Amino acid sequence: MDDLFGEETEADKAAAAEAKKKAEAEKAKKVKAAPIAKSIIIWEVKPYSSDIDLDYLGKRILAIKLDGLVWKTEYKKEPVAFGVFKLIIGAVVEDLKVSTD
Repeated sequence: MDDLFGEETEADKAAAAEAKKKAEAEKAKKVKAAPIAKSIIIWEVKPYSSDIDLDYLGKRILAIKLDGLVWKTEYKKEPVAFGVFKLIIGAVVEDLKVSTD
């Protein structure tokens, strides 16, 4: 016979606590981590004259280290006009960690 107006027993308290833990575990499983927004950026660096050392400039740019910034492994030099070359460098950035400005 059940005592409808009696106090909660230890077994009832343990069962309620376990049910609460199971409900929280189910809720945690359903919640997924939000995807990380990333952008691929390609910079074209154009010098003013042909006597600028683009290899040195490319190495200096690739030496920049930031959390959320991953440079491509190499850079390219492409001709623009009259012996002037431009430097093309790519990177992947996490939008919330790195600003492109």
